[in-house]
Amino acid sequence: KIGDTAITEDKLANYAVTNSKIGTLAVTTAKIANLAVTDAKISSLSADKITAGTITALIQINSPVIQGGDIYGSKFYGGKYYGSNEDSAYMQVGARTGNYGDLSLYKGGTISPIFQIYESIPSVDLKALGSAFLSTDGSNTYAYGAWNFSSATSINWGNNYPVARFA
Repeated sequence: KIGDTAITEDKLANYAVTNSKIGTLAVTTAKIANLAVTDAKISSLSADKITAGTITALIQINSPVIQGGDIYGSKFYGGKYYGSNEDSAYMQVGARTGNYGDLSLYKGGTISPIFQIYESIPSVDLKALGSAFLSTDGSNTYAYGAWNFSSATSINWGNNYPVARFA
């Protein structure tokens, strides 16, 4: 066991710890190069500058900001996913409490979604600017509001063309 060691303004190079324990190690304005920890446990690591090719660990990273290139993973938990910065457009998954399957798209700097896929049980609604314009329960689909087809060059009704009704 190595206990309570302080290194200040020096370089700690090629230091290997194998099957041992370091109690408290404080490194201030120094450089640690090629530190290898094998079959040992680091219970807490606090550092403001880590430069590495690969960090492999079975740990939890708690940080308000993680900055970098590509992030690969099988699951991501969280609600908001921003564009290039915090003022850009963003999407929010699961905007309400519980396990609702909502997806909302926001314009940067706004608090109201501009588009939503909204689970309203027992149906799913498509919403624009807070108003549903299409809803389905999987068997039936309903359109809401006025639908303007004046810019359409053609409408193919197939065998389901509308029938004129006269009162």
